[in-house]
Amino acid sequence: GFQFEINWKKEEISLPGSVSKIGTGAFSHCHDLRKLSFAVNIKIEAIEPLLVEETKITEISIPQSVTNLCDSAFYRCKNQRHIRWNI
Repeated sequence: GFQFEINWKKEEISLPGSVSKIGTGAFSHCHDLRKLSFAVNIKIEAIEPLLVEETKITEISIPQSVTNLCDSAFYRCKNQRHIRWNI
């Protein structure tokens, strides 16, 4: 899976198409994170719990390949404004 350390200081993350799985809490507590984007050809099927817990995420586009979005993926995200599902 794909996971970052707590308090990783980055405002924007773009995941390449080579990523096939993103683990539970992958970006949790990355307090400066504002935008998460995915490569057009990414093949992940699930967005796991606590994906961006306690971040400043304002924008995310869910890849077309995702068929399962956990209801707690955006737990404690107070700033989210744009969540797009790419169908």
